[in-house]
Amino acid sequence: MKSGHLPLLAIGLAMAAAGCASHAAQPAAPPATSRWPIRHEARSGAWADGAPWQAQLAWVDLRDPRISFHVPAPPAPGAPRGAEARLQALDAWAQSDRLDLAVNANFFARLPGAAEPLLGWSEGEWVDLVGLSVAEGVVVSPPRKKADGAGLDPALLVRESAGGHCPCDASVAFPAAADLAGVSEAVAGYGPNERLQGTRLVEAGENRGATARVQWNKRHPRTAVGVSRDGSSLVLVVVDGRREGWSAGATLPELAQVLIDAGAWDAVALDGGGSSALWLRGETEKAGAIRSRPSDGRVRAVGNGLGVRVQRAP
Repeated sequence: MKSGHLPLLAIGLAMAAAGCASHAAQPAAPPATSRWPIRHEARSGAWADGAPWQAQLAWVDLRDPRISFHVPAPPAPGAPRGAEARLQALDAWAQSDRLDLAVNANFFARLPGAAEPLLGWSEGEWVDLVGLSVAEGVVVSPPRKKADGAGLDPALLVRESAGGHCPCDASVAFPAAADLAGVSEAVAGYGPNERLQGTRLVEAGENRGATARVQWNKRHPRTAVGVSRDGSSLVLVVVDGRREGWSAGATLPELAQVLIDAGAWDAVALDGGGSSALWLRGETEKAGAIRSRPSDGRVRAVGNGLGVRVQRAP
């Protein structure tokens, strides 16, 4: 899967989640009494065939009023026609927006008529975001829709309290434009193509990876976001991949199992491949850092991200 491109391979519909991870019992979300509202943990293991995996996980307390969510704002006036974002490295965005946690989000595509350079994606390139993106209540990229007007892509929807902070309501859905009332931030995964009905990655605690998108049975670096059953925690996962001897990546059923083990009840797979990255600034840190190992060997410039900021004591 080449991150940023619309998927080209056909995706099977077999429901068996064969090859999923064998996990030891793991703690789920942090307790409500956690002093710091973001918990981070590195996990590792081996898939059923012995291939190694490494992942970065973070839990965000959706009840804590210090938490606010952030998605890159729409382009300023003067951007090219049809441009919804400008590619930037995840760590650069996180630092400039003074975030405490960030992951890459939507797939993205070149603007109509734009030539594809030999060197691939470049910092500062204008792009079209695939699927829904909402920043501070402003629709940056509208949801794709089916012929009947229903939403096409699975998305994370966040509704913050008045003032733009938590307590927050977060959910995973297939939203249409009519479903966006009160949504403050949103990012999307990738839904069906002409033949296949894409699903959530996790739905009501069930592993739906074999019918999610994209390339469900191929191991790649992966990024995903989920919500706990009681709605108290957001779960973010980035699985490293394409690094021999370190981490093979994950199929979508394998990724879904990591989310379920981490306490996710509903989840959506976001853009993956070379885009996958998790950035974190710890409670006592002045500067944050990329905690995952991007497969390009560097942080790729991406079209969209999902960020979290903690209001710190003055």
